[in-house]
Amino acid sequence: MKQKIYGIFRKTPKVIKENLPFLIILTIICWLTFATVLDNGFVSDDIAGFVRSDRNHYIGRLLNLKEFSVSRLTYAISYQLFGLNPTPLHVLAVIIHNINCLLAFFLTLKIFKNKRIAYIASSLFCVHPVVTEPVSWISGRHYLFNTTVILINMLLYLEFRRKKDKIFLYASLLLFSLGLVTQRSAWALVLPFLIVTTELFFLKPWERIKKLTKRVAPIYYFLLAILFVGVAYHKEILTRVHFMRTEVSGPTEAFLAEKPSYINRIAYTAGSATKLLFYPKDLSIYHEGEVVRPSFITFGIAVPIVSTILIIYWIKKRHYKKAGLLIGIYLTLLPTFSPIQVSWYIADRYLYLPTLFFTILLAITIENLAKNTRIKNAELYITIIIMSLYFYKDILRNADWQNRKTLWEATARTNPNSPRVYNNLGDVYGLEGDLEKSIHNFQRALQLEPNYPEAMYNLGNTYKQAGEVEKGEKLMQKALKLKPSMLE
Repeated sequence: MKQKIYGIFRKTPKVIKENLPFLIILTIICWLTFATVLDNGFVSDDIAGFVRSDRNHYIGRLLNLKEFSVSRLTYAISYQLFGLNPTPLHVLAVIIHNINCLLAFFLTLKIFKNKRIAYIASSLFCVHPVVTEPVSWISGRHYLFNTTVILINMLLYLEFRRKKDKIFLYASLLLFSLGLVTQRSAWALVLPFLIVTTELFFLKPWERIKKLTKRVAPIYYFLLAILFVGVAYHKEILTRVHFMRTEVSGPTEAFLAEKPSYINRIAYTAGSATKLLFYPKDLSIYHEGEVVRPSFITFGIAVPIVSTILIIYWIKKRHYKKAGLLIGIYLTLLPTFSPIQVSWYIADRYLYLPTLFFTILLAITIENLAKNTRIKNAELYITIIIMSLYFYKDILRNADWQNRKTLWEATARTNPNSPRVYNNLGDVYGLEGDLEKSIHNFQRALQLEPNYPEAMYNLGNTYKQAGEVEKGEKLMQKALKLKPSMLE
């Protein structure tokens, strides 16, 4: 038995054997951070997407490729094995996040050949508060799956370029193709741009565009992406665009009201992403209704300008990998920058992959600071302090996702001007039988958005339950005139 175990260990790649103690510690940190998530319930889109959705309960219904996705498959398997139990799905999310943390370590090590940077970056990524949303929220798992596919692809591509063995390229292209088909997400389409960034910044010192054009490998990724969008995904994109046009999708204050300019949209997204990465205090499932002042838009406009200056400076100083990391943050947010809106302006879950590039840059900064101090192991102390602060915020945020009530109450504290939050709170209190609080929250939603049909219909229905039938009927009829599809 000992010989068999030794034989398996001997065949383990050298990079794993050399760093096994750290990989075990990283895994322990991951599970300690998210252990409290395992008892959380179904919230938000989990209800409609899994609890009440029969089509996601049976594997046979997913045999049609147009309906198939990895998330739906895991739903069906979980339902068949465990019924409507959220714990197995939460366990899966933590496992995938754990895998991504390990992949983050290997990718950072392969790019920088520096164990300290890899240790710090993967540890910070593991516990950064922004990652709590896709880990804690069952419906946000596809951002975890997408990141897994992208990180494995980047590792395979780096291995292809290092060993000049096309088997790694073919494996990467195959995995990318499977990811496009099984994830059906616009976020999967960022990989071709990351491959080009890898060529220009991570593999060798800056190569001119003329040299890049001689390398045909990156083109294959773009061709697959174009083929996927043109043949398999164009109808879903059109549906998504229509959905974004008909939903409340951003801040509701006057400065960004109704139809904000494209520049204001970009500024709001860039500013919000920067704020959440550097200071992840106001985490929220919704960021609509935030008070956005002209000064914040100015800050948001300054962020990409300063980033561009930094990228140019780093290129001139031959710090190509730093430049590539900063570019990577923007590339992994590309769907939010689309001129045709296909996503919300910002969401915590959108920052899951960008957080990795951010924490690598943060790790480099920490190491540079440590070199300029006389304190031994300064980088370790700095990392522990930052991780402790992150861990504290993680525990608090995990508790917000415990159930529907805790989530919407937490969201109302963070975004008190979001009409959807109060509509959801009204639903929660209605289910608890507290009609007074339910009515109050629906009314609050309508104060913020007077023509909000869902809140109007729900308020009417609650009035009927409270005995005010005539008043309730009038509101329900008015809501159906605004949105007849609510009866479908």
